[in-house]
Amino acid sequence: MDLDLWYWRPGRDWNCHCSGGGGGGNDDIVRVVSTIFVSVLAVICTAMIIITIISPKGVDGASQIFGYELRVIETNSMEECEATDVSEFEIGSLKKNTMIAITLVPEREDEARDWYSGIKVGDVLTVRYTYNKQVTITHRVTSIVEKDDHSGFIIKLQGDNVDSDATQLTQVIDTSDTEGRSYVIGKVIWKSYFVGSIVSALQRSTKALVTE
Repeated sequence: MDLDLWYWRPGRDWNCHCSGGGGGGNDDIVRVVSTIFVSVLAVICTAMIIITIISPKGVDGASQIFGYELRVIETNSMEECEATDVSEFEIGSLKKNTMIAITLVPEREDEARDWYSGIKVGDVLTVRYTYNKQVTITHRVTSIVEKDDHSGFIIKLQGDNVDSDATQLTQVIDTSDTEGRSYVIGKVIWKSYFVGSIVSALQRSTKALVTE
């Protein structure tokens, strides 16, 4: 089947690459598809970067937009190691500098309860957790059990990188303790190491310019 590929160059007439048995037409298609893919990817990356800069910020500086948060993983605690297998989970290994999108826990109590009832082992949650001080952690759910009085859930989390030297690998959160200093921010629903690496590099460049 012959395929005519039309394209336009600024200042010139429309041109046509006509394939009629040779491989030139397929090469043109590959180039066009590649150009479109790179352009779309560039637009997405640019949008993500702009959002992280201008969007409203959460309690610890995370960018928020339309009920979601955008964050960048800052440690290696969620990198898969020989002792863990995360291939069966929706969200796999999260390397340092990976960008993640988080759907937030609803503010209304009844909606929050329904939200928590949908959390399962293997999901990745971002939490505010208190050791000596309050920190933000993104770890995987290893256990979730409803309390006997049905007031909430006990959620246990752990980092995937159990071979690392990190000491803060396990957390336990009681969702009924709404006044406590340890609580769930939301669930990770998307990740991109490529976008996160670009954003991290730009953030480092910006900090360097400010401090120099």
